[in-house]
Amino acid sequence: MGLDAVVYKHRSHLTLGSELKDALSDDRTGEVYLADDTLSKRYPRSFFIALHKRLGNLEMISTLRSELEVIVGHKNTDIQQKWLYSAFHAGDVVPLKNLAELEKEIDTIKQKSRGNKSSEIEAFLENLTELIVAARKENNPIVFI
Repeated sequence: MGLDAVVYKHRSHLTLGSELKDALSDDRTGEVYLADDTLSKRYPRSFFIALHKRLGNLEMISTLRSELEVIVGHKNTDIQQKWLYSAFHAGDVVPLKNLAELEKEIDTIKQKSRGNKSSEIEAFLENLTELIVAARKENNPIVFI
């Protein structure tokens, strides 16, 4: 168990051909899926995902949360409140409108730590950045799974 985040491929970026007309989509997450069992066997769930990042297990999320508190204090940033508050919050979404603020927080963390951060925090921030890039490219939100 742990925390993962994905960005689903935008419907217009899928190569399903005529089968795309039978695809359904979730307005909140941007996920496109096939209700037809025959088609869903032909297209695995991963086919619809643009980017999947493992953010960490319970211990890692706790470690990241603790390290961020040292770096930024108890400010309760969005990263602390919406990303690292738990290792188990599947279904939460980071909308496109919140990506610029997320980028600012990443920059603030990088500036405050100035090379004095663990490799785990560096990897976490890199994962967040990659998720932001994918979300913008796909025009879909970041979704916790």
